Amino acid sequence: MTSEARSHGLLTTASSQHSSLEVATALETSCPISRLPNEILIQIFQRYLDSNPRSDEPSHPESSCITSYPRTDSTPLRLTHVCWLWKHLAVSTSLLWSSIAVYSPRPEHIPLLRLWLHYANSCLLSISIRQSDSNSGDSGQINATDAILRMFIDRCHLWKSIDMIFWDFQEALMNIPPDSMKTLEHARLLLLGTPEVDKIKIWAKFYSSPRLSSVKWSFPFYCIPDAPWEQLKIIHCTCAVPMFDFLHVLKSCRSLEVLKIPVGGCLSAGFPPSEIVVLPALRELDLGDCHIDFPIIFETISAPRLAFLTIQSINPGFHYRITLHRFLERSKCTLRSFNLLGNRFQASELLAWLHMPGLSSVTELNLPGRFQKDAKNICYHPEQTYMEAVIARIKELASRENDCYIEGKAEMLVTLRERRSSLPCTYSSSM
Repeated sequence: MTSEARSHGLLTTASSQHSSLEVATALETSCPISRLPNEILIQIFQRYLDSNPRSDEPSHPESSCITSYPRTDSTPLRLTHVCWLWKHLAVSTSLLWSSIAVYSPRPEHIPLLRLWLHYANSCLLSISIRQSDSNSGDSGQINATDAILRMFIDRCHLWKSIDMIFWDFQEALMNIPPDSMKTLEHARLLLLGTPEVDKIKIWAKFYSSPRLSSVKWSFPFYCIPDAPWEQLKIIHCTCAVPMFDFLHVLKSCRSLEVLKIPVGGCLSAGFPPSEIVVLPALRELDLGDCHIDFPIIFETISAPRLAFLTIQSINPGFHYRITLHRFLERSKCTLRSFNLLGNRFQASELLAWLHMPGLSSVTELNLPGRFQKDAKNICYHPEQTYMEAVIARIKELASRENDCYIEGKAEMLVTLRERRSSLPCTYSSSM
């Protein structure tokens, strides 16, 4: 083949490729979505990443994956495979790469995460990394976790949110430079393979952030942690805490907005505060497994802005109910949502709870067991409030079940029933 023929062939190929590119570009630009401003497209991309929930969280090897957010299947990588314009926008928008969730870390994740962090550039990072419990002790997961964690720690000065679940001890966490997490706002650590002494040391590094406002503790407290209580807005404990000590430190939590804590069976030595602890910013209170401490916490605190209240596994008796009544009366709050969960109430006992004046403003109600369907599907007249309609419906159920209820006498009836149940059965069925 002569040089002229070869040159002609190359020109023809180049012309053909150029024409194909022009056609592809024309097709892309003719699509209506391609005529949207880049700013709108980026917002659409962000919505896609935020709103693609998973049905469950991966917890086995075949679910090993990397996504943008926990409990989602979303990833900005998909956006780069649609067209040239979308790829250019996705790669050049660092914010789309600022959130990373790694499940069951594997060695093959490491190159992808390097690229992901490169695209994130200098954005503040929200990171979730969770080991699989079924792979605990697996050398592949252990080595990959260590390598990935060290990559993240190199950027700890950019951490905004951290959510970590480890089944094996992670020595890399002990090597985080002191006072390096200046931008950290939220921290959740579940360090199942870590000694208690080391957990305290690791948490102390996270407490050093001047922006830390949200914590989730998943280990039992043998003593109250030296946390920055005055700056915390969200506290979530999944294990028991020494309640008397905890109530004392709550006096420093003037900015606290959400408190979720299991209060059952965790009394500590000492005494509760001598004065009422006022939580002026608290709007959500979630108490789980309430047994011993329920009266103590409600006799001790006041929350004037409380709107959402959840109580679980509470004794339906009069003493518990009157304690809640005093708390609501003292707080003078306007409740919007009341959740009474995990309890076995009779209809008359439930009515005694719902008749409390402090619950009259509630518009969202979650009731125990068989009463929930009636609360959810309630129909009421415009002149009725939601709570009036629910109370009327529960009264109907009580009358059907011969579970007598007399308005204003509920405390007497319930107390009488409790006394009867505690008496020995000394009478015969013929009496």
